[in-house]
Amino acid sequence: MNPAPQLSLNDILLPEAIGIWPLAPGWWLLIALAVITPIIIYALVRWRQRIKQQRQPLRQALAAIDALAEQNMSPALCAALNEVLKTYCLKRQPAAVALHGQAWVDFLRSRADVFSDQHTQWLARGAYLADIPQTDSDASRSLCNAAQRWLKQSDRLNGGNHA
Repeated sequence: MNPAPQLSLNDILLPEAIGIWPLAPGWWLLIALAVITPIIIYALVRWRQRIKQQRQPLRQALAAIDALAEQNMSPALCAALNEVLKTYCLKRQPAAVALHGQAWVDFLRSRADVFSDQHTQWLARGAYLADIPQTDSDASRSLCNAAQRWLKQSDRLNGGNHA
C-alpha cells in the first residue's frame, strides 16, 4: 500500500464574520422611525395646544354671554355684554376696544351683520338708557344670541374656523 501522494491544496478560507456595519436597510428604517415619531408627536401636541389657546377667548366670551342671557334686559346687561365683546376684541382686534357709540356699532356691523337696529341701540347706548324694559327676558336672550352669532362669525373672519 502506497500512501497517497500529497496533493498541493490550499487551506479552506472562511469568510470574515458578518459585522454590524454597514447596517441593513431595515435597521435604517427603524432608526428613522424612532427619530421621526417623537418629533411628529411633539409637533402635534404643540399644534393642539396652540389651537386650544387660540380658541380660548371665543370659549370664554361665549360662556360669559350664556351666563348673561339668563338676566332680564337692563342697562347693566347692556354694559356687561359690551364688556364681554370688548374683552374678546382686546385679544382679536385691539383697535376696536377704544370705540364707542356709533363707531362701535359700525365696527360690529362691519365684522358680521347679525344685530338688529334695536340691538345696536342697546349696545351703543343701552348702558345709559333708563327706559329699557326691565322684565323683557326675550329681548335679552335675543341680544345675547345675536352677540354669540357675532362672536362666531367674527372668529371665522380671524381665521378661527372653529366654533
